[in-house]
Amino acid sequence: MTHVSRQTFKQSLTNTTRNKAMNIPRIKVKVEIENVHGERIKITGSEQAHEVCKKLFDADTIAWTEEMILISLNRQNEVIGYNKISSGGMAGVIVDPKVIFSLLLNTSAHGFIVAHNHPSGTTNPSQEDIKITKRLKESGELLDIKLLDHLILTPDPDKYLSFADQGLI
Repeated sequence: MTHVSRQTFKQSLTNTTRNKAMNIPRIKVKVEIENVHGERIKITGSEQAHEVCKKLFDADTIAWTEEMILISLNRQNEVIGYNKISSGGMAGVIVDPKVIFSLLLNTSAHGFIVAHNHPSGTTNPSQEDIKITKRLKESGELLDIKLLDHLILTPDPDKYLSFADQGLI
């Protein structure tokens, strides 16, 4: 290994960066929030969260495929935006916390709500539902982004479960 002074290395890095001779990929992250107009929706409890979530799930598919939706919230619990995280089969959906927290960090969220549906019509959380909720809560605590609720919706538009209301968060 040859000895290179810091100054020589800095000059080399500056020169090659300017000339784009170094083959280091540039990372560019872009989050677009569409349809921003008017007042933001404020969520203060599970009933409001449920009303918002009902509008985000597709009524034509809620009875036959599970989906997971993320709602990003600002410091006042106003909706920044939402994103469909995953779409699965009739009995499950894959949830990748890295995807969720990537979106939350890029929207400068201070809190979030996740919601998924049970095509079967039951609101009973599975062990996997409980496990992923715990994982999201703990991960959020590390990043100072609070999981406020996890809702389970069903094809019946009036039937849902709130993890927060049930003391499961």
